[in-house]
Amino acid sequence: MRILAFDGRMGASGDMILAALLDAGADPDVLEPVTGALEVEYRIDETTKRGIAATTVDVFLTSDEESDGDGHDHDHHHDQDDSGHDQDDSGHDHDGSDHNHDHDGTRAEGHGPHRSYLEVREIVADMDLEPAVERDALAIFELLGEAEASVHGEALEEIHFHEVGADDAIADVVGAAALLRDLEPDRVVTTP
Repeated sequence: MRILAFDGRMGASGDMILAALLDAGADPDVLEPVTGALEVEYRIDETTKRGIAATTVDVFLTSDEESDGDGHDHDHHHDQDDSGHDQDDSGHDHDGSDHNHDHDGTRAEGHGPHRSYLEVREIVADMDLEPAVERDALAIFELLGEAEASVHGEALEEIHFHEVGADDAIADVVGAAALLRDLEPDRVVTTP
């Protein structure tokens, strides 16, 4: 029996959930329908923090249409050792090795149009997803929409998502549904 356990005591962002599912063995190729439909790119990388290796995922826009100028375009290189350098405050991970990376494009977090629940459903339905992945993603958005509707005292069909309707959030939710289906766990559990 394959059991997938999430430890949610400290919370988790969509990017963190995607990275964890990839680290658990999910195939990144199942994300392709999302990248084609939303004009986003998943950037998958490796990092090491305090000697522990992990996968990272960032969602970037592939279209300049939705960029609001917050993006950055730079290359940098660090030659670092552990002496006199506080790794926790640097924003980068260094294990005494060269550190190279390039940033091109706009990180998609919070970018893109804010959409209604019905618009998000339509976007997901128009993706070329496996039926089970589509069903799971739509169920997640329905739960989020019901919570939003309850808070605002509106009908589900009338609510507008803000962060959840942005491209990166849709990419996180649909991507997680696709990766989870790819892993095919018999059971999923989470901490309270």
